[in-house]
Amino acid sequence: MYLKLLISLFHFLLFQEPFTVKSPDFANNHYMQFKFTCDGANMSPGLVFENIPKGTRCFALIMDDTDVSGSEFVHWVMWDIPLCSSLPENKAPGVFGKNSHNQNAYFGPCQPNGE
Repeated sequence: MYLKLLISLFHFLLFQEPFTVKSPDFANNHYMQFKFTCDGANMSPGLVFENIPKGTRCFALIMDDTDVSGSEFVHWVMWDIPLCSSLPENKAPGVFGKNSHNQNAYFGPCQPNGE
């Protein structure tokens, strides 16, 4: 019994893909499109959820920028996002929390050099 449980746990840990959140609107370690920044249309990017753990009922999201000189900036806070595999750009369902501008909304990055 214990051996079967250990083998099952080992298999799960070895082969389980991690839960990931990606965006179809920009690649990892690449610049965001202008429309998702505060200098553009300030639209929230689309998201894709992969390998959602079993039993998940909803999502929560925090988009936090730690590259701001001397501090950090919260761009987006949401919770009670319905279970789904993706969210379209600028149409995120759920409850918004306050960002660092004290707004219940998405607020895109503002790069000093425009990048």
